[in-house]
Parts: sequence; structure tokens; C-alpha cells
Amino acid sequence: MADQGSASGDQSFTFAGEKLRFEEREGAAKPAFEISGIAEALLNCIEEFVFISDPASGEILYVNRPLQEYLKLSEPFLGTCYTLLRGRHKPCLGCKLRQNAASEITLIHNNLKTCLGDFMQVRSKRFSVNGRPYNMNTVRPAKEAAELTRDVLKQDRAGVLSQIVDILTTSLDSPDLQLKSALPLFGPLTGAERVYAFISVPRSSVRPAEDGLAYVCEGYWSAKDRTDITDITQDALSETVIRLGFSFTHEGIINKDSLPADPLLAPQLEKLGIRAVLAAPMFSRGRPIACIFAVNPDEERVKENTGIFRVLCGACNQAFLSLYRNSRIASQNNIDPLTKFRTRAALLKDLNTLFSYRSVCVLCLNINGLKTINETYGFKEGDSVIVRVASVLEQLLPNGHSVYRTSGDEFLAVYSEVGQSEFRHIADMLKAFMSNERGFSAAVGACWVKSGAQVQSAINMAGADMLEEKKKYYHTVPADSRYRFTRDAMLDIISPVKISKLISDNCFMVYYQPKVYLRDGMEGTRISSAEALIRLRFNGAIITPNDFIPPLEASHYTHLIDFFVLKSICKKMRERLDQGLKIIPVSCNFSRHSAVRPDFVDSVLQLVRRYGIDPRLIIIEISERSQTFFKKELIRATEKLAGAGFQISVDDFGVAHANLWVLSDLPVSEVKFDKRLIDALLDEDNSKIRTILQSMNDMCHHMGIHTVAEGCEQESQDQDLRALGCDEIQGYYYSRPLPESDFFKLFDSGAVREAALGAKA
Repeated sequence: MADQGSASGDQSFTFAGEKLRFEEREGAAKPAFEISGIAEALLNCIEEFVFISDPASGEILYVNRPLQEYLKLSEPFLGTCYTLLRGRHKPCLGCKLRQNAASEITLIHNNLKTCLGDFMQVRSKRFSVNGRPYNMNTVRPAKEAAELTRDVLKQDRAGVLSQIVDILTTSLDSPDLQLKSALPLFGPLTGAERVYAFISVPRSSVRPAEDGLAYVCEGYWSAKDRTDITDITQDALSETVIRLGFSFTHEGIINKDSLPADPLLAPQLEKLGIRAVLAAPMFSRGRPIACIFAVNPDEERVKENTGIFRVLCGACNQAFLSLYRNSRIASQNNIDPLTKFRTRAALLKDLNTLFSYRSVCVLCLNINGLKTINETYGFKEGDSVIVRVASVLEQLLPNGHSVYRTSGDEFLAVYSEVGQSEFRHIADMLKAFMSNERGFSAAVGACWVKSGAQVQSAINMAGADMLEEKKKYYHTVPADSRYRFTRDAMLDIISPVKISKLISDNCFMVYYQPKVYLRDGMEGTRISSAEALIRLRFNGAIITPNDFIPPLEASHYTHLIDFFVLKSICKKMRERLDQGLKIIPVSCNFSRHSAVRPDFVDSVLQLVRRYGIDPRLIIIEISERSQTFFKKELIRATEKLAGAGFQISVDDFGVAHANLWVLSDLPVSEVKFDKRLIDALLDEDNSKIRTILQSMNDMCHHMGIHTVAEGCEQESQDQDLRALGCDEIQGYYYSRPLPESDFFKLFDSGAVREAALGAKA
């Protein structure tokens, strides 16, 4: 049916199997009645004579093309209905059209005449667009009087057309409401007993791990009952009939002669009370996406109302296009494109179903060292490992399972109705297989519960079991940029209770590293902001984040540390404000696990308000490496925080993935260039990296984004970054991360370098 074309001045779409066009001509007068291009094109292609007028003044605001051609109007008509239809300069005696401004009744005028032809009938129906009333008027020439059957006379064409235009011009952001308004109009137009609207969706979005298309009922109307739409499946109409309707290229009647030979089909249709079905498919880019089915239609009435029926189908096509896009987006959110497994978002939706199972088995799997594989061999190799793990899970797990890829390196498998002994055998086999696979290994945790009501507990326990397996990997993996030999005692802190105890015992400490402002020249160099960093005092030693953050990330407990740092920042700011001391903006790092938590935004706002801190003083720092997953949740969270006044900073920019979408989709106010880019300035020939940094810096400034270079350690880097126009520098050249007291001693002194005070980290 109708598929909207481009948004340019020259547009086209398909309607009733024909290519229609509508265009905006340069210099053409704009109609006073603003309708969508689709609505105008549909009104122009029907046989009905239609004009729209102002109910108060009688002024004509729009005349459709068939009526323009019949009256031989060469340009837009300006005037009233009586000048258009009768050639008069005064209103007709006893005219009631203006009275329709205060009523929604249909008015009928018979035997109106014009100098160009006789009109037997004018029908007028009041409707509104965006709160403004209009009259929808349909005209029938006298020469067609013989064709006016009693069924047609019963049809309120003006009323139907006004409702269709209303559907096309209002509720554009609510396709469900558009469809709900349109379906009841099919009954009177076709004489059908009931009407169904089905949309095609990927079967995997309805039944996991299944391919092909499924048909979902999106709307229903009946002259007799009010069946709940949620109770309607494709069996209510017959899947054979639905598939046949979706195969049509335009509307058509399905009866016993057009159905395939199937001895079981006839009794099924008789049981459903189906003698014939009028099917009207809807299309997007030439592919059927939905279909309207009118059961047991009056074929004579369908023939007489073909024009309006097609207009109504066009209106429904617009609603279906929106629903189709939404369902496709939902499918994309539910299916991981790399493994074709279901996603974390799908798991959250499926939990209600899992509650009904008699027993539930959960396997939690985390790929060891995936980040190192990505950084050492490239993301293509990392993706290959993920696909191989997915293949192993698909082969080893029994039928009836659902596997979810819940994050970049983590999978969750859930299946039901399996005995505990069989489950233990599967878990042991999977653990053994994943520990010996060539090229990679994975930590596996498992849990079996006897009731689906305990599924959340099973997920938690499987995660804890997986973490114990993960510890074995930490003990044996060679030291690299992330994983180091870690003592058993260090790994034993990874639990919410133990982390909270360490926080209350002041074992976690907040360090500050200054950021120095450069744009005012050497004489204006000053500490303008700082980044808050975390350290752990454990067994008499100061432990850096590289040793305790990885296991925290693996167990998804980083939010406990992230919010501890934010609380410490706010508390210190409040102390200095109460003492009348100066404060500066401070960056607080948040991992992706923290940023996508449902309570993330509320928790941040609650802490800042508790201490009475201006949100503009808090810089929410998100690593660019965190952008790979949960993009939608991250955008939503950062937009809310930016709207509340917080600054949003992207860390590690330019190396991890160079995801430029973060600059367009996230409300970014600051970008921090990755240390590896700054290190490259020390190369003897650094012309290429200077060009890259210059381009990135200019691009950010063009978008009003503040730039920070981190990892500056030598004077030559400082000079290069000044020349490139970076706003701020952070690095050991000015100061290493300092304990809270040492940092504020440096800041209050007015110095910009740690060496000025002889401070020690």
C-alpha cells in the first residue's frame, strides 16, 4: 500500500500497486490547511470529489485533484463553497454548512448546481486537526445519480474521509492509536463481520532460537464481541489464510477456490465461521510487513467503496510502518548480532516466564582475558573467540535452553525441567571443556534450583561460582597491562559485604590528580580541575586499581567503589565550602556496569543534593571503552545527568574504538585524549600523531567540547600540547595522583607542580 518516500521536495510512495508522486513546487502557494504529504496524495488519487473548508467563514482551504480537474481549476482556488459549486457571490439561502462549526453531525445538500455541472449531493462532516475545526465535504455529480445505490447512500463518505484525514494528521507519534482508530472503519466499508490486523516479526523475537517469520495480531474489531487482543493468535484466523494474505501484491479476496488443497483446512475455516476473507497487505520497501483481514465481507459493498477503502489502507500503512520499525528495533535489542543469542534486555523480559518453571538450571560463563585478546590480536580475533564460545554452548547444552549474551565477555544459559544429576553432569562437562579449549578459556559457574521462583537467586549463585573459577585464572595468567599475579587474600575481598567493610574501615582512599589549564599561556597556567582516583590500603601496602578493579568488574561490583568516590568528593567539597575555601570541578570515574544500573541517575542526584553541591562541579567520566555495550541505557543516563547540570567526560578517547558516535549521541562536554596518543608525541617523527591530535582537538572545539590530554610526563609533550591548543593537561609532568591532604595543600598554595612543594605520592 503506502510507503513514504524521501523527505525531499520531490517525493513518491507506492499506493494500491501504483507509484504516486507529490511535490512542492518552488513559488507555489502554501495551502491554509496544512495536511501531511501522504494525506494529500491519498486524497488526490481517489475518485471522490473532496474539498475542505473553514466551518466559520466558509472559505475553502483545500480542493483535491479530481475536483480541480472536474471544475477545470488551473490554480489553487480562493473563495467559498458557494462560489466554487454554484458561481454565486452570496451564501445559498438556508445554508447550514457554517452551523456545522458547532456540531459533528453530517449535513447533506441535494441538487446543488454549478455553471460547470450539476451536483446532486454535498455531504459535510466536521473534524479537527491539532485542535482546529474543519469541514470535510464530499461532492457527487448529478450524472452519477443512477449509480447511487441504497448501500452507498447509507455510507457517510464525508465522515469516513474526515476520520481518515484525522488519523493521518494527528497521533503521528502513536501508531497504536492510529491503528485503533482506523480498524473500526473497515467494517462499514466492507460489510465484514470482524477485522484483524497482523504484523510480521522475526520468529526469534517471539520464540527464542527459531528462524523465520511469526505473525502477531496488532489490532482487532468485531461487530459482535470485544475479544481481548492479547488472546488472538494466528490460529484465530488460520495461519494458511494469513500467509496467503501476506503473499498478495494488492488487496484481494481469499475464498475456497484460492486456498491450497488441504482436507483439514475446510473444517477449520467452517469452525471459525470463515466463508471468505478480504486481505489488504501493507508494504515497506516492497516487502509485506502487515496485512488487514476483513472476514466475510460484502463484495458488492467492497467494490462500491474501493476508493475510500484504499485510502484507509494507506492510513493504516503509515501506522504499520512505525510499528514495524519499532518491532525491528525491539528485535535488534533482544538479539545479539554477533552470536544470535538473546541479550541482557531480553533476559529481563524473560524472567517472568522463568518464574513458572518447576526447576531451573543456570550456567554463567565469562571468557578469560578477552580484553587482552582484543588489544593484542585485534577485535576480529576477539569476536572469533566469542563466536567459538557461542558455538560450544549451542552444541553442549540440551534442547529447550535459552542462552543470553549478557555483556561483552559473559554468557548466561537458562533451561528448565532437567534433573539435578543431569544438570551437574552438563556443568562439569562444560567446565572441563572450557578450561581446555585451544586459544581461550572461560570461567563457568553453575546452579540448580527446584523452583522457577528462585531463578534470580540461581543467577546470583551461578555468578558467585563463576567468580571462584575466575580466581584460578587470575592466579596463573602472566602479568600484562591488566592482569597481574594477585594474592588469594586480595581476591577474597570481592563480595559486597567485604567491600563495604573495607570502606567503613577507611581502607579505600581517594587520591586527586590535578588538571592544569593551558589556554592563557605560561603566565596563566593554573590548576583548574582534578580527577579523583581510588587506592586500596591492604595488608600494609597501597594497591593500585589495576590489581583490584578487574575482579570487581568481572563480578559487577564496581558501583560500590564508584559511588564511594563520588560521596568522598561531595563530602570534601562541602567541608571546604563550609570553611570558606575555594573548590574546583572534580572528575569521578564510572564503569559501564555502574552507568547502566537502573538506579544510577537517581543515586548520583541523591548524593549531590545531600551535600548541597552544584552539579556543574561534578564531571561524570565514562571510559570510551565502556561504549561498546548498553549504548541505549548509557545515552539515556547521560542525557538525564547533563540535563541536571553535570558535565559528561569521555575518557581514553581516540584509541579504544574511536567511536565517534559518542560525540554525536552523548551530551559530551569534555574529551580526554588517551595516554597512548600523548606518548606517541615522544617519537622522533611525531608529525602524523600531531596531525591526528590537531584534527581531534579542532573537531572537539568546533562542537564546543573541552579537551584534556592525559599522561603528559615530559616538557616536550607539554610544549607540543600547548601548540596544538589543548585546554588542559593531566600527567606526571605536573603532578602524580596525590592523597587528598597533599593535593589541597598544593592547590591552596597556588603552585601548579608537585615539585614546588616536594610532595610525595
